[in-house]
Amino acid sequence: MATNEQARGQRGTDALSLANGVTAAAGLVRILPLLVFLGLGVFVVVFRDLSVHRILLHSPENLLPLDMNGLPVSLRVGSVLIERAFQGIFGVFAHLVMGDPASYPLFPGSPWGNNDRGSELNGFTVPLMARACTQLLLLSPVYWAALTFFRTTGVRLLYLIAVTSTVGGGAPLVINTFFTMVQPVINWPHSYYMWDVRTNSHDFAAVGMVHLLALTLRASSRIGAGQAALLAAFGQLFFENLGLATGLCLAAAALILPPDGKVRWRVALTRLVSAGLGSSTALAALMGIAYLNTERVLSGRLNSLGDYAGHYWKEVGQHNFAWLNVSLANLATILLFPCFAGVICGLLAALLEPQTDPERRKRDALITLIPMAAVLVTVLLGLVNSTWEPARQALPAAAMMLLLSTSLIRWLISTCRFGRNNSTNRPL
Repeated sequence: MATNEQARGQRGTDALSLANGVTAAAGLVRILPLLVFLGLGVFVVVFRDLSVHRILLHSPENLLPLDMNGLPVSLRVGSVLIERAFQGIFGVFAHLVMGDPASYPLFPGSPWGNNDRGSELNGFTVPLMARACTQLLLLSPVYWAALTFFRTTGVRLLYLIAVTSTVGGGAPLVINTFFTMVQPVINWPHSYYMWDVRTNSHDFAAVGMVHLLALTLRASSRIGAGQAALLAAFGQLFFENLGLATGLCLAAAALILPPDGKVRWRVALTRLVSAGLGSSTALAALMGIAYLNTERVLSGRLNSLGDYAGHYWKEVGQHNFAWLNVSLANLATILLFPCFAGVICGLLAALLEPQTDPERRKRDALITLIPMAAVLVTVLLGLVNSTWEPARQALPAAAMMLLLSTSLIRWLISTCRFGRNNSTNRPL
């Protein structure tokens, strides 16, 4: 009897151990996307932005001139404010690790001496970690998009690999194959120089912002004027075009994705005006702060807005349009890899994830199309007065192209399955 009870107790213990093991394994699987995002995110920001000499020798904000408060004399202060907050946090934590004990009270000295690691800690480790954490935070909407648009861990992992690869410039084999295939047919520019430019913090912020807009549209189709103004003002802090892109995105959503199926022109106009007011307020505040905190005085050809626009049209704008075919070809090259990768992600998602109503897949495709189109419009408008660097400027559109092509493939396959099921179930 005792032996039977011991055997049952042992089986119960084994079952409990197995259940605990399964629970632990399931927990590990659930956090795999987060681990992959953090690992690949660190890799791509180190590759595209961070380097030892930039951290040690230059200011945190992308080599731009600084005002007396250490903020950039530009309109892209959002990422710097976040980075300075992280620097403060890591600066406090630096007092809890063994950096330079001689700089603290009650140091008794040591006959063996000690290495001064304080300069390395505060001059390299703290700013490096602050920059990396800032850029991971700016890219975090990409991770939430993976969790929101996909259900299975495998598809989420593939999507995160593809999107971080896109942010890193894309797989060279895909670009090389495309250039080689089209060469006999068309004189396509082999513009590898596009990827030589550095990806800045505000570029990562733009990638995160378009994903944030997509998540906002997916969460709710009822976006009020106040929300539109706040979103536009928030985007304006990071990049000059994100305020306008936000307004265009939210206005287009009112026309394409109305909650009751009716096109709402008044809602679209209200959102556009509200976003314009929000971004204009943020823009005016940023310009005022930059003007008050710098001693540089505009003179000569930059005295008026017309002179300003004329100067940049002459210096860069007219050259962009003189080589418009090359500019557009380079843009298409940037969008090529995410389009290709999105098809693969879409096929895998359609295979592994549960079937869904085609209307829902169609809505997801439109939700990703709207912010991508909005940011592309602003980027193309920028051809008038800004240097054309599509590897940076079109990066948010490229990242969203991945999600768009994935959604389109899922919608197409879902529609085909739905139509086939209807024809099979139709009574004779």
